[in-house]
Amino acid sequence: MKYDRVITGIFESRPNRFIAMAEITDPDTGNVYVCKCHVKNTMQCNELLNRGRIPE
Repeated sequence: MKYDRVITGIFESRPNRFIAMAEITDPDTGNVYVCKCHVKNTMQCNELLNRGRIPE
């Protein structure tokens, strides 16, 4: 699957295996939002998804 628009955010939490909450900065306005995001890989990802981590 290819995604047309990918935005980098800061991981906040993972309510379930398909959803993550991330802090996103709007590139147009500079406003910061906490958004619900799709988790493509539904494995645990504990080593990757730590609060405050910015993905590489």
